[in-house]
Amino acid sequence: MGLFISFEGIEGCGKTTQIELLGKFLESRGLACILTREPGGTAVGEAIREIFLRSSNTALIPLTELLLVTAARAQHIQMIAAFDVEPDHRKPPDAPSTQRRMRVPRAPAG
Repeated sequence: MGLFISFEGIEGCGKTTQIELLGKFLESRGLACILTREPGGTAVGEAIREIFLRSSNTALIPLTELLLVTAARAQHIQMIAAFDVEPDHRKPPDAPSTQRRMRVPRAPAG
């Protein structure tokens, strides 16, 4: 089991920059990592993300927004964050978001 690192903050605050720098640092030390984002990171999550980014969706009620974010997170956890990381597997982020996550496999003991 590895580490799960989360970078959170408002859009444009530098999460992508910082997580990419950390990813490069860890990889230079021989640790593979997966970089992903939320909402997003899966096909379903990206579709949900598009709903939020579409300017015509100004009438979403708070409950709808909550349920969409929860659905995207459930999909993300099941498909990305909860599985054991294969060595040398990295999924780079491709756009800004409110949250960036990194999963780093634990170094072998001994």
